[in-house]
Amino acid sequence: MGEKNDKLFFVALFFGALIIAILSFNTGIALNTNGEGVSQFFSGTTAAESKLVTVSGNVEKMVNPDQVEISLGVSTLNADVQESQRLNAELTSSVMAALIEAGIKEDEIQTISYRVYEEKQWDYKEEKEETSGYRATNNIKITLEDISSAGSVVDIAVKAGANNVNSIIFSLSEEKQKQIKLDALKEASSMAKLKAENVSAGLGVTLGEIHSITEQSFYYSPNYASVESARDFDGVSSAVTPVSPGDVSVSASVSLQYEIK
Repeated sequence: MGEKNDKLFFVALFFGALIIAILSFNTGIALNTNGEGVSQFFSGTTAAESKLVTVSGNVEKMVNPDQVEISLGVSTLNADVQESQRLNAELTSSVMAALIEAGIKEDEIQTISYRVYEEKQWDYKEEKEETSGYRATNNIKITLEDISSAGSVVDIAVKAGANNVNSIIFSLSEEKQKQIKLDALKEASSMAKLKAENVSAGLGVTLGEIHSITEQSFYYSPNYASVESARDFDGVSSAVTPVSPGDVSVSASVSLQYEIK
């Protein structure tokens, strides 16, 4: 009885192996064992997967800014902390009033930071740290669409009491940034398509349908103007502080994957 069962087992094993071999030959399915001893079926590389070409298109260009962001500060130092704060508030109010009088809207002016702290310095003679007083700083940001007015706005603010010009940044508004992004991605896509056509022509093959499209990146870098001349403003000269608007850098990248016929 046991011998008969053994024969039936080997016959079943033989036909099972034969069926697997036939299926593997006809469909490209192979039986494999991974490192953990688990049997897995691999379907093999399909024709579409084995005939793909991937290209990328990159665009870098300079565009004109349509807004300027000016960061100004009022800084006061006094031995008495409350007096330092009072002086700072007085000067800041004077700066804000002068800007509004010049035609700048209130919603174009924003307070970005306010600090009060004890300022110290090293006394080399006494060889110890001494208190210089209490420093109050108030930094405001002015956002303008009229980028040509940056220099005159700086002059107005400094004359009214601002004693720090932190930065002058030429940038893109949200609306223009969206439009520039669409244009840049369109150009990058066209460049990627042209690359694919040239690659396929060089290889002597024909492009098929687009398999995938990937927006890899979009980035733009604002232009930071030099503010040294504004910091050196003496409040006496009638000349407008020269601030020249510079173009901003824009870059975009798109990846395309084509099927090859």
